[in-house]
Amino acid sequence: MRTTNSPHISGRWRRVGSAAAAATALALAGFGAAAQADAATPHKVSAQTIATQVAKAHVQTTNACATTAKKGYASCDALRVTGGTTAFMEKQAAVKGVAPATIKPNVSSGTPTGYGPSDLQSAYGLASAASSKGSGETVAIVDAYDDPNAAADLATYRSYYGLSACTTSNGCFKKVSQTGSTTSLP
Repeated sequence: MRTTNSPHISGRWRRVGSAAAAATALALAGFGAAAQADAATPHKVSAQTIATQVAKAHVQTTNACATTAKKGYASCDALRVTGGTTAFMEKQAAVKGVAPATIKPNVSSGTPTGYGPSDLQSAYGLASAASSKGSGETVAIVDAYDDPNAAADLATYRSYYGLSACTTSNGCFKKVSQTGSTTSLP
């Protein structure tokens, strides 16, 4: 026999209580997920922050663009490496037990510090393309605005490493705009 003071809870109230507890647990879990999602959301990083992070990598840089950023407008945050060593170079040197090489951009003599053909072949998995001398393969390089020296730079690189010429006249090199035009370049 039940009385109004009985500790027994009817089935209906038990279901209501369970549903309320489940709803509360879901709501609290949602708050945790929202905080976690906010932490995972990418945030805008300033050029100064990037420059600071690059400086920690023992690399010296300068701004690559002459314009200054204006609020509300797209701007250039590109950095030009002017010297130093990268973390990758330091790690490779540590593995080999030698001092890391120093970056010296635009050096006209001595061994270049950039990537050679075998480095690029390995990085992009181009062993099969190398066996056919790249026949039928296309490599695209996207460069904002225009690089009027692209063909000359490519010629210097290929000449240095003893590679065959890659020119517009032999059909190996083609420079196009974002619309595919060869005459209307930015």
